[in-house]
Amino acid sequence: MKVILTTLAGQIAEERELTAVLRFPHLIMCNSFLYILLEVDGQTATYRYLEYYLLPPSPIE
Repeated sequence: MKVILTTLAGQIAEERELTAVLRFPHLIMCNSFLYILLEVDGQTATYRYLEYYLLPPSPIE
């Protein structure tokens, strides 16, 4: 199965082959970046970069 990773502007950032995948997940992490599924066309899926922020854990009061 082939994955196309795109930027926020829609440009292709990278293309990869996935092995041992039965169906495409909604979110994937690749090279420390988070991508969300846009469309699936047969054996090819397109993902777009998703900006996210990790917040530090808050103390439990």
